[in-house]
Amino acid sequence: MTGRATCVGALVACAACGAAKVPAAHVPDAGPTPAAAAPAPRPPRLAGVPHTQAIRGATLAPDGRAALTVDGRGSVRLWTALDGTAAPAAVALREVQDLSIVAAPGGFAVGTVDATGTARLSRVSPDGAVAEVAVVPPFPPAEAIEVLPDGRFVVLGTDRRLDLYDATGHRTAALERAAFHATRMVRAG
Repeated sequence: MTGRATCVGALVACAACGAAKVPAAHVPDAGPTPAAAAPAPRPPRLAGVPHTQAIRGATLAPDGRAALTVDGRGSVRLWTALDGTAAPAAVALREVQDLSIVAAPGGFAVGTVDATGTARLSRVSPDGAVAEVAVVPPFPPAEAIEVLPDGRFVVLGTDRRLDLYDATGHRTAALERAAFHATRMVRAG
């Protein structure tokens, strides 16, 4: 019983002082200490472009390959690898209020709504370079945008109307207000 009391005493003492484990000398009949396994190597820290303020929004591509984040200043970052193997890239889109992303040839199709209510469809390369494809003026202002996997995009206006645009920015369909009261857009499926 003395050996057990010593072991319990050592555990209590180690817990009180914050030690991570009991030294082998305090464990009766512990025998030889096995060789500790080498810790797994850490992946190299990537020097991406961090946000300068707290992240206030994020969207994930439907295929799970990429994400966009937006901070309190409306600055956007593109994350092309969600496992930490690639650093985030700064994307030259400002004052973003809403965003959407899908994979597209050579990068991503990105939809944004800015602070003025202007909706934009852009092509964004994995390094963050932006090529604007279509602009929907804010008459009425846009509130939300969703890019579809085929490159078309849907814009929800502040007048509660949904407009469907082709990949070049031409409106192809509209769902008028009538009894429609959307509060937010969600991806089906």
